[in-house]
Amino acid sequence: MLLHRIRMKLQQMNKPLFNAYLGEFISTFILITIGLGTMIQHKLNYKLKDDSTLHYISISTGWSIAFLLSQTIVSPFGYGLMNPAVTLSLALIGKLPLKYVLPFTIIQLTSSFLSSLMLYFTYYEIIITNHSAKVCASDNHIQHTNSSVLFNQFMVTPSASHYICFIDRLFLTAFTTIFILLIRDERNYNLQQCYRSIYVAIFTAGRIGALSMNAGTSINPVRDLGPRIVIALCRLGMDAFKKDNYYFWIPTVASYLGSIIGAVLYELTIGAHLNKKLTNKLHRTIKIPQSQLSSLTNSSSYIFNR
Repeated sequence: MLLHRIRMKLQQMNKPLFNAYLGEFISTFILITIGLGTMIQHKLNYKLKDDSTLHYISISTGWSIAFLLSQTIVSPFGYGLMNPAVTLSLALIGKLPLKYVLPFTIIQLTSSFLSSLMLYFTYYEIIITNHSAKVCASDNHIQHTNSSVLFNQFMVTPSASHYICFIDRLFLTAFTTIFILLIRDERNYNLQQCYRSIYVAIFTAGRIGALSMNAGTSINPVRDLGPRIVIALCRLGMDAFKKDNYYFWIPTVASYLGSIIGAVLYELTIGAHLNKKLTNKLHRTIKIPQSQLSSLTNSSSYIFNR
């Protein structure tokens, strides 16, 4: 009886805004759990440590499946953006209501934090057992080793200079945003949601396999911030933000700038061409006054489809 009452209350909350918030939480939780979980499990398996080919195949496949599942599960009732940088860039070019930006960002970060926290406690014992057993020095050395291990499992560890990593994340985020807009734009490809998710998953596999050596796989601010906050609260304090000479700001700032640049470039190039194409089609099909064409074209611009 109690379960039935709770279910009825939830059904009464079946509002578009609530559904959008719920979709962002679920999709981000699935994305981080599967994607980050794949990376942690792979790194903890010492037998695979030196196999770089298997490493990239495993990581790219895990993140691709994470994207595919998160998009597919929430598509009936949510947006499934999962990325605050993409959320902001879509709002700035008019593809998403501005009122969604702050709530979506908070929900995405909260979901990433909870997912990372779950993974932390799931693998904590294995991390400590596997790596402390290999150290026969002082307690401080053991503590330092465990801290490094926790860093390496949960957060991005750059392999290049900060300058190169910033440019890398900026370019890759812009490139990814353009691709997402291209696939999701109904003026270009009128694809069903399931096919869009498949294309994004394939793109993710290619992106990680080809462009993740400098600064890892992260082009999502909450992918780095969520796990970093977990490590800071549970074990390392502010050292979590001091690691690699305060590298933490690069995945966040570069992702935001790159996504905004990508969205603006898309609208000024491909988007402008599609608007002109749609205007010409409307003008040929039915007699519409020129004064009304611009408003019709703008209204045809999609809002990120659920």
